[in-house]
Amino acid sequence: TPEGRFQQIVATVLLSDLTRVKTDFDAVNHAWAMVNSLEICQGTLYWRFLSDKPQMTAYSVVVDVKNKAYYLRTYDNMNIRKVDVGKIDFSTVKYQRKPVYCTATYYPEMSIK
Repeated sequence: TPEGRFQQIVATVLLSDLTRVKTDFDAVNHAWAMVNSLEICQGTLYWRFLSDKPQMTAYSVVVDVKNKAYYLRTYDNMNIRKVDVGKIDFSTVKYQRKPVYCTATYYPEMSIK
């Protein structure tokens, strides 16, 4: 339920050892832990008065305001991707759009030695 997911995120924050969040990278990872508490699995939510098709959380975003970065992932590509807004020169950049869905075509291998 929405209430249950909210209670879960409150518990995640209250029960967390925030002394372990020492860097901006740690803070972003902590935010993703909270997002994980709120997500709804694809196909699990139905509001029949809207549509017979299942509704879902299609993407999640974590914003690092201090470092001017957006982190995102989508239901079909759970790899976290970063958009570094601080590196964009808005006076010269041209508008463009890039797909965020259906972008993963393989699973990256981890190097094990």
